[in-house]
Amino acid sequence: MQYAVKEEHVIVCVQHMEEQKACALIRTREKQQKRNAIKQKSFVVYDWKKLQESGKLHSLTKPELRHYRKHYKLSCNGRNDDTMQRIVSYFLKQSC
Repeated sequence: MQYAVKEEHVIVCVQHMEEQKACALIRTREKQQKRNAIKQKSFVVYDWKKLQESGKLHSLTKPELRHYRKHYKLSCNGRNDDTMQRIVSYFLKQSC
């Protein structure tokens, strides 16, 4: 049977697709490990004052901010910006 594409091209294409699938699995596994590492951190691991003063508090992810909210029993509702504003307000109240 005659095909429009040479067999060696098909083989290369299939190998490439398998490599892409393997890379996707590796990326997924790495993301899951990162999420698990964040979940395992506790409130005391973070230097909250330093993060606030340096402006890096905004770079934390929602799960990381959850540690602060849970520790001080702050509301977890709203968007990330709302959560950040609650944390900053609470932090400033504590600093005074």
